[in-house]
Amino acid sequence: MMLNRLDESLDKLNLEAAQQTQADAIVADIRIKLRALRDNNNEADPAAIRRRAREIFDDGLVQLRGVLSADQQTQLREMMRPPGGEDRPGGDRGPRDGPPRDGPPPAKDGGTGDGSMGDGGMGGPGMSGPATSDAPPKDNQDSPADGASASPAAGVKEGDRIFGDDHGSNALVEVGQAIPEFKLNRLDGKPFTTASLKGKPTVILFGSYTSPSFRQRAVQFQALSAEFSKTAQFVVIYTAEAHPKGQWEVERNTQEGVEVETHANIDARFAAARLARDQLKLDANLLPVVPDLMDDKFAARLGGFPNGLAVIDQDGKLYARQRWADVFATKAHLEALAKAK
Repeated sequence: MMLNRLDESLDKLNLEAAQQTQADAIVADIRIKLRALRDNNNEADPAAIRRRAREIFDDGLVQLRGVLSADQQTQLREMMRPPGGEDRPGGDRGPRDGPPRDGPPPAKDGGTGDGSMGDGGMGGPGMSGPATSDAPPKDNQDSPADGASASPAAGVKEGDRIFGDDHGSNALVEVGQAIPEFKLNRLDGKPFTTASLKGKPTVILFGSYTSPSFRQRAVQFQALSAEFSKTAQFVVIYTAEAHPKGQWEVERNTQEGVEVETHANIDARFAAARLARDQLKLDANLLPVVPDLMDDKFAARLGGFPNGLAVIDQDGKLYARQRWADVFATKAHLEALAKAK
């Protein structure tokens, strides 16, 4: 069973304690989701079940990339490679050439940038309220407390600092803390800054076009944004590609003709973000797209991993993180914030 092989391979990597805790939780989360898929779909189309199982496994691999170093990712791919080079579950065929891209920079403690991290995603427990937890997730745990640009990167340079307190700091913003001063640019050239987070809650969805889960969820979150358009705002932070061409490719991307290379520079990232916006028909008034810088510093400091999400309250403080962006959990958070006003 591929999941057992993944578990055994991770044990051979001699991970640091924080990495091991996070990797164990990712595997546990995959196992829970696969078991639920098996138990709840007895009469479903077997082919559809197999596709969903591949997506679950693939999502887990994406989350692991935020936990493992580049060398560890390479070792894991080699250990997971079946004899003869046939495709693996999840459609992960491994890189054809070149090293994998690193996930978002880890937090100082060696973690993945998620304080309550359990499965390599956005971290934080369930829909049960403001507490955080390191326990493996039951489902999707979380923890509470925008047209084309004038120039490709809208004036952003690769060496730019994002945060006002940024002197090389990778300090994770904890739930309940204010988001430090920062500045990014939307695709339409408008600034996205700390001031943008004040006045009403903000939902931040992290992802990239080569993540099948992001493509599916972005459309769902645009609909949710329309529902809450008067009381909340939504934004996509576009990060490094989850499955760049030639590296960690997945079957669903091949089937849907999705091919995006690793971003060579900030202009390439803006181009990829525009492609995602156009192909997914994202409305700048409902779900504007904001490319992160090349080091994914904004995503890292908020604990944002592929397919994850953060909720910021109307005062600009981190209210919740989700390791797997979930529409229903997010709606519950927004309703709770509205009641607390």
